[in-house]
Amino acid sequence: ITMQEWLLETMAEHSEVPFSFIQSKYDATQTAFYAAIATTFLKLPIYLSSAEFYSKSNDIFLMYHDSPNEVHFLIDSSQHCYTPYSLFYTADTAGPRRFSSMMADWTAATIGTPSSTSTQCDGELEPEPSWSGTSYCDETMAGKVFPATEGEGPTSV
Repeated sequence: ITMQEWLLETMAEHSEVPFSFIQSKYDATQTAFYAAIATTFLKLPIYLSSAEFYSKSNDIFLMYHDSPNEVHFLIDSSQHCYTPYSLFYTADTAGPRRFSSMMADWTAATIGTPSSTSTQCDGELEPEPSWSGTSYCDETMAGKVFPATEGEGPTSV
């Protein structure tokens, strides 16, 4: 069982709980971790470009998309972590130092009672076959809202 499969099962078992992810579009630290693991296991490619990293991240988020309780916040940045730093309070989807409290507000809405939030991303909406670079947002996942309307799957605005 993969981590993604386990997480999908967990999301289904706890459908009333929001599963939210904060992810940079091209996380430099995660790319370095990937290179170390790929080198260790002799798996090609050893290096992922920013575009490849973002595309693979989107592939994982697309796996989660049918879970009505999954949302994510994508930042146009290479920053690895936000929550332990002051960047958490200044980042929005366009970058880590935008001096907006959007990420902090989004997180508060996600963990509030009742929780209500949506997937956030900065960029032009593109379908998967058109993905290129890191300046886009996947149109399938754009605006997904938690909680979804009763009796329906993921909703978009």
